[in-house]
Parts: sequence; structure tokens; C-alpha cells
Amino acid sequence: MRSAVPMPPSPGGFAVQLGAFQNFNNAQAFLAHVQAQLATAQVEPRVREVNGLYRVYVGPYPERDEAKRVADRLTGAFGFATAIAPH
Repeated sequence: MRSAVPMPPSPGGFAVQLGAFQNFNNAQAFLAHVQAQLATAQVEPRVREVNGLYRVYVGPYPERDEAKRVADRLTGAFGFATAIAPH
């Protein structure tokens, strides 16, 4: 497994946030935990730092509706609490 490096924010689209952490190591541990589960959903979770928090997310998606469909699918399949956020 590769090491996650926080990605800088990129403009545009919407992300499905799976978790937010104050500590990068905690975000990376959560990322490692969900990567195996999410492989079957054909999405790749990533970590990025925004306003002092390390956010684990999938996306971005160009439209909010598309992000919402992915969020609903992940919640239904895996029980994740998700949030839609501008990317």
C-alpha cells in the first residue's frame, strides 16, 4: 500500500467526505482502513488538508447530484456517514 500524502485543495466540483481529522496519522489510518472496503465500490479515497483538518474523501465529481449518488451508494453499501463538500 502506498503512503497517502495530503493533497492540496483543487478548485471545482464536489467531494464526498468520509472523515475529517486534526492529525494526519489518524487520517492515514482511517484511509488504510477504508481503502480495502472501497476497492469494490470502484472509488479511490484520498486525504487532503483543508483549514487545518485532514479530510478523507472520494471525488471530485463535477456535479453535486453525482457526488450525492456516490455518497448514498457508499452509505448504503458500507454504512459510512458522508458529507458533500465543495472541492
